[in-house]
Amino acid sequence: MEGGLKGATLDRLIVPHLGGAHSKRLVYSKGEYVFLPGDPSDTVYLIIKGRVKLSYPRPGREGEPLTLSVLGEGELFGEMALVGAERRELMAEALERTSIWAIEKEGFLRLLQGSPSLALQVMELFIRRLRLLEERVVELLFHDPLARLGLLLSQDSRGEDLQEADLLRLIRVAMGERAIATPLPQSCPSED
Repeated sequence: MEGGLKGATLDRLIVPHLGGAHSKRLVYSKGEYVFLPGDPSDTVYLIIKGRVKLSYPRPGREGEPLTLSVLGEGELFGEMALVGAERRELMAEALERTSIWAIEKEGFLRLLQGSPSLALQVMELFIRRLRLLEERVVELLFHDPLARLGLLLSQDSRGEDLQEADLLRLIRVAMGERAIATPLPQSCPSED
């Protein structure tokens, strides 16, 4: 389990330390959303049983949302609440009947203060997810020609007006990397 906490550390700590004051156990049916973009980001979730899909909606586009990850038993999500996010950017959907601990931010932070080993596990979780995100960005940049062209343009412009020679150089590089197609030969000028 990539994002799982060792053993059921959190599950064992929740009931004795938080009770019902800062946490509750919830059950979601297949297809039900735990949260949607724009919802308040004031809760952290631990999957007890089942699976949850985290995805980005595609604003202004039709079709399926962009799936970031599928999480299972022992995995934590919604952790951006711990670092100051006020609203959710992702959607979290139960892929099957799923049982989850919902822990209020304040209660979770108190839990971390009282358990250095848990705090370390959560920090390791953040680092693993950051590495995964970096890997996906690198993959996008090196495998998606349009993304590479956009990166070239943004890196070269630096907020300045691009000169014709600079644009031609960028276009040649983009064509060489096959980020854009080679232009068709110009047809003969028409006689007016």
